Amino acid sequence: MCKRIKFWLCKLLYSHRKKSCCISFSSKGFKVITLYRIFEGCQVEDKPIIFLPATVSEEELANAIFFCLGKSSMVIRTSINSTSAYLKFIKERSLKSYYQQSVACIVKLNVQTGIIHLELWQQADDGRGMTPCHEQSLMAFDVKGNSQLLAKYVMEILSERLALKKDKVTME
Repeated sequence: MCKRIKFWLCKLLYSHRKKSCCISFSSKGFKVITLYRIFEGCQVEDKPIIFLPATVSEEELANAIFFCLGKSSMVIRTSINSTSAYLKFIKERSLKSYYQQSVACIVKLNVQTGIIHLELWQQADDGRGMTPCHEQSLMAFDVKGNSQLLAKYVMEILSERLALKKDKVTME
């Protein structure tokens, strides 16, 4: 395991908060977005955000995930306070096309147990946002020593879900 990942793991395991980040994937590549808790059950996306190409290595994706998890915390207010600011932040032209062209998952770390839960998200039925895909959201990883395995799994599952989404659109 590389030194950078070990650094972030140690930093994460000694803090006392739940941490999370959102990973979205499209043909453009990966976006790893830091999530901040406003209160229990409510999170907002904010900086830092890391853009990675679709051909990124597992180690680079793992570094990005753990960097964003390290920055995740409680926050009182967010710097993104409008739809146009959010679109500029994620480098997209419209929310509708973003939701149509991408798939996402939320990585949640319980720092006290060191367990990561992966929650898959899909486009909402009305096309206005993303909703959790509960039947496939019960994946858990022990953080210690498995960071690249987590990144590999995230890459595989999001690539597979994007391919299925494109096939579904083609069939319609």
